[in-house]
Amino acid sequence: MQNSQDPTAVTSYVHALRLFSRNVRIFLLCSLLLGFAFFGVYAVLLNLYLLRLGYGAGVVGLVNGMGMLAYAVFSLPAGALGARYGSRQMLRVGFIFIALGMGLLPAAQFLAGTAQVAWIVVTYTVTSMGLDVYFVNSNPFMHQSTTPRERMHLYSLRVGTSPIAAFVGALAGGLLPGILAALLPVSETGSFALALLVPAVAVVVAVAALFRTEPTPPPAQEEAPRPTARGSASAALPLLVITMMGLVIMLRIAAEGAQRSFFNVYLEEILAMPTAQIGLLAGTGQLVGGFAALVTPALTRRWGLERVIFWASLGMGASTALFAVVPHWAAAALGYAGLVSFTYIQRPCSLRFTMEVVPLRWREAAAGVANMVAGIGWGAMSFTGGYAVGAFGFQNYFLASAVLTASSAVLFLWYFGIPRTTLGGRQRAGSLG
Repeated sequence: MQNSQDPTAVTSYVHALRLFSRNVRIFLLCSLLLGFAFFGVYAVLLNLYLLRLGYGAGVVGLVNGMGMLAYAVFSLPAGALGARYGSRQMLRVGFIFIALGMGLLPAAQFLAGTAQVAWIVVTYTVTSMGLDVYFVNSNPFMHQSTTPRERMHLYSLRVGTSPIAAFVGALAGGLLPGILAALLPVSETGSFALALLVPAVAVVVAVAALFRTEPTPPPAQEEAPRPTARGSASAALPLLVITMMGLVIMLRIAAEGAQRSFFNVYLEEILAMPTAQIGLLAGTGQLVGGFAALVTPALTRRWGLERVIFWASLGMGASTALFAVVPHWAAAALGYAGLVSFTYIQRPCSLRFTMEVVPLRWREAAAGVANMVAGIGWGAMSFTGGYAVGAFGFQNYFLASAVLTASSAVLFLWYFGIPRTTLGGRQRAGSLG
């Protein structure tokens, strides 16, 4: 029976919302706009736009891979700039970069040959750098703008509401090219280019909102780093802890990187799904994942951060394996929804864990490393995917990514372990049972 002092999920969220500051509310609005724009409209249309320009999986892999390579390379500088100028200022810079990259990429249709590919790579790289600045600095910004009482709810809301907005964006992305082609005298490729301008406009609105945030006061005192199975991190640079966390993240991102880079290509080329249905499938998966993320605070109160991270990572691998071995739209829909759901359950836990496992002075560095290795893992899946798909097929490529993600759970368990006490203070056995 539930403890009378353990609030329900709805009550705990209502209480947390009352504690959120103005900056946090603006940040959540910007997260919603980015979810609609990049993870919704852009995620559905970008690769399909490349296909309509006449390119195949090789160029799709090149574009996504170069973007994630830039993401990896710029992660540490983004963290250093956040430490120097403040996470609030860098969030503004990040959204400006995203808007520029998104707004300029559709102009590729006016170019040809090498110049066209170069334009797409450069503009997508600018978008990726902006995303890098956003993700690196959003974690310290959230940590600084909250107290431990509402922090887990903010992490979950950021991760959970973004895919709900992405659901709307994915539906819009699936419908926009057809609507624009019917209303305007443009080619099919031109309709995709115009549709890709919509997310850029949404991000411009987010830029305007971020300029209404206020400076965040420094914390009154440094919080002690979270103890791990290998001992507590000291005030010195916890190099081994950051390295192991980075390796776990790089392996864990494999399934998500493979899906983000090639899943819509797989649906169109192998399962012959039209754009509107791809948008519906992607949007539904994002919606399910968003609601799954919102239950994360209840899961962590019951089981603790480490246990949720472990099982959710295994779930990511299992979901990817499902649509890898069953080439049917129903398996693709179920596997995609499962992958997104488990990804969005573990992500707020991983965000908080990464911040709490190191001392305050190293949190920007830890966030930078986390994003750098995520970019390396994602970029590797994109670069190799363009060739692996041609040589071994989509199914083997997705299956390999599932194995890598599942192995991250094993590595996490081996190094960080499962503590005997959860966040809620309940005593638990040290085993997973």
